[in-house]
Amino acid sequence: MDSLTCRGTLHGGKVSPSVDQYEVFLFDGMTTTQLTDDNVRDRRPEISGDTVVWGQGYETEIFVYHGTTTTQLTTNSIDNGDPRVSEGNVVWQSQLGGAPQDREIFLYDGQTTIQLTDNDRIDQDHQVSGNNVVWASLFPSGFEILLYDGQSVTQLTDNNMDEWYPQVHGNNIVWQGWDGHDFEIFMATPIPEPSTCALASLGLLGLGIFRWQRRRFC
Repeated sequence: MDSLTCRGTLHGGKVSPSVDQYEVFLFDGMTTTQLTDDNVRDRRPEISGDTVVWGQGYETEIFVYHGTTTTQLTTNSIDNGDPRVSEGNVVWQSQLGGAPQDREIFLYDGQTTIQLTDNDRIDQDHQVSGNNVVWASLFPSGFEILLYDGQSVTQLTDNNMDEWYPQVHGNNIVWQGWDGHDFEIFMATPIPEPSTCALASLGLLGLGIFRWQRRRFC
């Protein structure tokens, strides 16, 4: 059975409906382990394998549990929210400078923290699968979908329609777009460049470069 996490509130050793103190618990299929024990709100846990992430406090800090130890990933006075995790990679959103419109995306790859965006736009709806991170970013023309593939950032959309809520699984990416009449679903899949075929014959496929094809599902 897969592991799962949940949020609970403890008072006097019993679960309470009070919202003053939330704790994070892990059930691994056999036993339940309490991962936090403090006097602040621990909330929105996410899990991938034996890695658990969550936010703590009002000006939220991000924590990660690696199966044996807990590490605090952020130590600042800004709001860090909505952590996501996949295969040890943790992604979250930070509100820099106290301005609601200045939200940036950060990635912790298991060793270091990387700031993926640095602009004055709203960057939101972040998701992660392996080394791939996707999010929506507000341009003057509307929200567009962007991808970080572990090396560089690619803008997958560039049009006059708003596109939100990307999801990623492996190299497949889907999102919702407004076409002026209603919402449609779009999907992007990688297409190997011709040079990738030559690299594959040399056993160097991991070094290949991909371009992206967008498809529309009505």
